[in-house]
Amino acid sequence: MLIKDNIHQCLLHAFRSVGNMDPDWNDLFWAVHPGGRTILDNIEGKLELKPSKLAASRNVLREYGNMSGVTIAFVLDELRHRRENEVDEQHQPEWGVMLAFGPGITIETMVLHKPMIMIN
Repeated sequence: MLIKDNIHQCLLHAFRSVGNMDPDWNDLFWAVHPGGRTILDNIEGKLELKPSKLAASRNVLREYGNMSGVTIAFVLDELRHRRENEVDEQHQPEWGVMLAFGPGITIETMVLHKPMIMIN
């Protein structure tokens, strides 16, 4: 319940640091530490995310469970694989969010930017 009650404000605070005051949450890519199904369900419901937005996190939770801190690295790798396999790279979100949760239900939030690939 603490995450659900505070996630929106945490995200708005994080996005203020990059100048975007109120992004459309479904226009972002998401790397969320899957501490459990309830956490993912609460975030998805509170932010009204499309089910595909947390698919990488749900897959890691299903395949490996919650492995503590390292789980977010597995989610990022899953997200990378999914993005590589997308046919339409033009429509991949440019901005994203990484969320992790710590002791006492602290919310660690990081705004991510899609890496630019340089071709010589």
